[in-house]
Amino acid sequence: MIYPPNFKEKIAFSSVEETLRKHCLSVLGQEHVANLCFETDFENLFETLSQTEQFKAMLEEFGNFPSQDYFDLTETLKSLEAQGNFIELEALQNLQLSLRTIARILVYINALDAERFSNVVMLIDDVFLPEEILQHLFGLLDAHGQIADSASPELRTIRQAIRSKQAETDKRLRRLMQQAKSDGLIAEDAEPSVRNERLVIPILAGQKRKIKGFIHDVSNTGQTVFIEPEDVFNLNNEIRDLENDERLEIIRILKEFTNQIRPHISELLNAYKFLGMIDFLRAKAILAMEMNAVMPILSSEPELEWWDARHPILEKSVQKQGKKIVPLNIRLDADDRILIISGPNAGGKSVCLKTVGLLQYMLQCGLLIPVSETSEAGIFEHLFLDIGDQQSLENDLSTYSSHLTNMRHLVNSANPKTLFLIDELGGGTEPQIGGAIAEALVEYLNSKHAFGVITTHYANLKLLADRLDGVVNGAMLFDTDFHKPLYILKTGTPGSSFAIEMAENIGLQKFILDVAKQKTGSSQLDFEQQLQQLNVEKKILEQNQLEVKLADELLSQTLEKYNKLANSLETQKKEILNKAKNEAQKILDDANKLVEKTIRDIKEVKAEKTATRAIREELTTMKEHVGAKHVSPISPKPYRGEPTCSPATTPMLKIGDFVRISENGVVAEIIEIKNQKQQAVVSSGLIKMTLPLEHLQYVPKGQVPKQDTFRKSKFDSILNDINDRKAKFSPKLDLRGFNAEDATNATLKFLDDAILFSEKHLQILHGRGDGILRRIVRDILKHNKDVQSFDYEHIERGGDGITIVVMK
Repeated sequence: MIYPPNFKEKIAFSSVEETLRKHCLSVLGQEHVANLCFETDFENLFETLSQTEQFKAMLEEFGNFPSQDYFDLTETLKSLEAQGNFIELEALQNLQLSLRTIARILVYINALDAERFSNVVMLIDDVFLPEEILQHLFGLLDAHGQIADSASPELRTIRQAIRSKQAETDKRLRRLMQQAKSDGLIAEDAEPSVRNERLVIPILAGQKRKIKGFIHDVSNTGQTVFIEPEDVFNLNNEIRDLENDERLEIIRILKEFTNQIRPHISELLNAYKFLGMIDFLRAKAILAMEMNAVMPILSSEPELEWWDARHPILEKSVQKQGKKIVPLNIRLDADDRILIISGPNAGGKSVCLKTVGLLQYMLQCGLLIPVSETSEAGIFEHLFLDIGDQQSLENDLSTYSSHLTNMRHLVNSANPKTLFLIDELGGGTEPQIGGAIAEALVEYLNSKHAFGVITTHYANLKLLADRLDGVVNGAMLFDTDFHKPLYILKTGTPGSSFAIEMAENIGLQKFILDVAKQKTGSSQLDFEQQLQQLNVEKKILEQNQLEVKLADELLSQTLEKYNKLANSLETQKKEILNKAKNEAQKILDDANKLVEKTIRDIKEVKAEKTATRAIREELTTMKEHVGAKHVSPISPKPYRGEPTCSPATTPMLKIGDFVRISENGVVAEIIEIKNQKQQAVVSSGLIKMTLPLEHLQYVPKGQVPKQDTFRKSKFDSILNDINDRKAKFSPKLDLRGFNAEDATNATLKFLDDAILFSEKHLQILHGRGDGILRRIVRDILKHNKDVQSFDYEHIERGGDGITIVVMK
């Protein structure tokens, strides 16, 4: 349902229709414009929009699309179905030109990439032009659009005879004129003329009896008589007879051609139906190019999330003034279905309302809309509009009565697939009662899960967002420094009417405004300043929360890295000790063997001095070598911080005691003791750890370092780490060559780093390829709440191979 009946006029869709109609080249296309209808079937709408999007891309990329001779021969062809009727020459000319255009269009579309332009290529599947008909038709007419001499042998013979007779007639007539000029019967500059389709000569009225012939005409002055001489009279009669024969032969040819095409009329009618569809599709594509319109991401559910949406009629008007329109960013989804917009008069609230109504209606009529490519749009079954002065003298309705009548229709038909647009809800009557009725209406519409945009100045409606799920506030921003509206919609906060400021800007007398301020009170006038201050404080708080969260995550990552490193060092320590023990054991074994060998050698030489001295020197050398190898490979260095209690004086640990962690020397406080597991839970700053009791050393309270110093050192460490990472961060990410999983991880980390380092403008290079990386990136960006908008790079700088991202 579309309500009210003049919905199209109120949202200015009639202007869009008229522009679309002017872009059509034929009546066939204009009939499609007249039959535009509101589509609610997802499959049909998706196919229609895809065709227009692909046709637009085709025109932009290739151009030179056949755009001449779009004649409508539908009625002519239908009349030829009756026996005895035949096609007229003028219709035959139009048939030839238009069929040539259709044939060229078929060749053009058939050469397209069938996969990329699938929805356009599918249009030619059922179009067939009989080859024998085209060949015969193109041979019937000459370059001047007349039946060619070659159309039949009889016609050729007749025309040759006509030309021969005409040449003879011209020859005789000129000879007679030359004689008449010599005799002074006609002027020297006179030339043959044509009267009643016959050649004649102009004779002075006083000399007319001196030339025998037939008088066809007299000049206005009566001084000149146009005579057909007797010598050429019979020749002209013969020419008239031949021309009649020619006319009859042409009729015979036309009848013969009509009989030939009669069995194929249904195919030809289908071809002209195709021509009308192409004309309409071409007009829609040109309109989209003029509006810089695109096909948004289409959803079968009722929702909309538009970025850089523009009212096309308003944009065209603004551009004529040399200005730029302020685009609209708006979202309605299952969580925020009803948007209540407040703000200054003439601040853009009604334009916002009309933009939503016009673009949604255009979209569901199969037209591309002027939004960003990343925008999403759903399908609604009912559109409802209540805007402007609707007084009715015929029905005896005031403005407010008319509003209430519209509300009655809305209440009766509202459902989860309704989109309603209401300007100044509750206005036109006593504010308290009007506000109460408006509030009740919003509560009911919200309970029906309908979608809508409402503009208002009522404070009670602004407060609904705080207590009703599904309702959200929006404000049209106002420049308090220059006292002028900014035409920017900000969702999440209500706006002020800025009535005093607007009055000052218009030039209302100051003494009137001073009295108004006194009557209103300063608290009401400060309302907007309070709202702005709350917004500033909210942003600061959100930023602080984000910084704390990031610092906590970074600290957790650092602790995790430290624990992994400590475990790794412990493992290496054990491996080195085991290796040292094995080497020591080997040294002892070698030493024992050497001693035994020495004793045995001394006994064998019977303690001879020289031999004994040599054996002792060998033993000394071996001892020095073993001593050198016996040096411990580990030189443990105890922690050299503040002195702690010796084991003899260490008291039994309890909750509240301070201890030093043996692995890293960090001082922490015991907050829990697990006796069964011989473990303790210790706290150091924001970090809690569970450690064995044997790894903890008691620290007297007098030796505990100041907490502030400890925290500061940790915080400085975090900041230093963040600064180092920021210095290495690049706002450009190259994903070429990545697989899907690596690309996902890299993109998520890239966005996290951009948030941490407050980078607003990013570039992601994913290339074109088969589009897998591009779809992954778009999906991640679409669901990231910290992304404000994203779009493809300019065609000269990479086009759809690079995505430009703007962070909030």
